[in-house]
Amino acid sequence: WQWRDLFGMIIPIMAVVLVLALFFMKPVIETGKPKLDWLSLALSTAGFGSLLYGFSSVGDDGWGSKTVIFTLVIGTILIAFFVWRQLKMEKPFLQLSVFTSEEFTIATILSSVVMIAMVGVEMVVPLYLQIVHGMSALNSGLTLLPGALMMAVMSPITGRAFDRIGAKRLSIAGLFLLTAGTLPF
Repeated sequence: WQWRDLFGMIIPIMAVVLVLALFFMKPVIETGKPKLDWLSLALSTAGFGSLLYGFSSVGDDGWGSKTVIFTLVIGTILIAFFVWRQLKMEKPFLQLSVFTSEEFTIATILSSVVMIAMVGVEMVVPLYLQIVHGMSALNSGLTLLPGALMMAVMSPITGRAFDRIGAKRLSIAGLFLLTAGTLPF
């Protein structure tokens, strides 16, 4: 078996689920036929696409490249126009007014930082071990195994701790540990 076969194994399961969904899935809320705001779709696609291309080009061209600077500036302008448009619309393409809630905004920022740190380390460490130290993909992947096992062990424990002591102290401790563990990388 090849590792690619893992992706093919889900095809029969997915086919069964799709067929069963046709018969057993029922609508739970009233659905409507909202009109698609094509300008908002175009602005978000072009803006985020431009930012993505600009950040992707930094590795090859550097931060001073005209391509990088141009695509980042264009992307930022398009995203700013997109945000302004969504805040002015009666039925926006993307509801941005949720960010008026301080708790939601802080939670979104913190979860984004956590995901950036975790995904960054999970991608950079194996590549570093393979490219710089010449390790095999299996051995470099095994370096992440203790972290995955620790998450599996700690998930039920942190769930109970959340119920007892609340989110604030747990978040502070978790972000401290994440920062302490990520800084060495």
